[in-house]
Amino acid sequence: MGLFGLLLAAVSLGRIFELRLSRKRIRALPQDCVPFDRKGNWPLMVALHVALLGMPLGEVLYTGRAPTPWLFWTCVVALLGTTALRIWTQRELGPAWNARGLLDPSLGFQCTGPYRLLRHPNYLAVLIEVFAIPLAGSAFLSLAVLAPAHIAVLLRRVWDENEALETLPGYAEAFAGRGNLFPKLTSHQPSSFSSRPREGTI
Repeated sequence: MGLFGLLLAAVSLGRIFELRLSRKRIRALPQDCVPFDRKGNWPLMVALHVALLGMPLGEVLYTGRAPTPWLFWTCVVALLGTTALRIWTQRELGPAWNARGLLDPSLGFQCTGPYRLLRHPNYLAVLIEVFAIPLAGSAFLSLAVLAPAHIAVLLRRVWDENEALETLPGYAEAFAGRGNLFPKLTSHQPSSFSSRPREGTI
């Protein structure tokens, strides 16, 4: 479990850093900003993410199963990619990014960087992590339990976020033809809009 444990520790440290950054960003937002997701969705997201780090570890410890080397390293590469995507997304959003998904309409919305290709690049990173973390430890039972739950909560969050963002002037036109979690193969004209409060994830 040595390398898998180190991987989980690294992911955990990354999430702690993000939560600290999120608190800093939230303190700078107006007091009247509210989360756009449905009541109870945020605690459920937190619980599932904790389970994503804890359940595979417990499964590996209980079964004594060693990670499959080729699968472990493939997942490490995938997680490096999701980390890069998270950082890219957060840099594009700047002060608008926060883990709670607090929406400040005065900040507008973002169409540059990964947002040229899809509406929710940060959630694409989360989706990949939901599969990569258990698979890295060959924790197949954890994957079977956690993946459907994460997908259901994530789709609910995307639905709520789209509903809120489409109230912003110009958003629907700027993102017409762009997929939610995956780039669409159809072409679209790049938008000139610049800043956007987006994507609270952990």
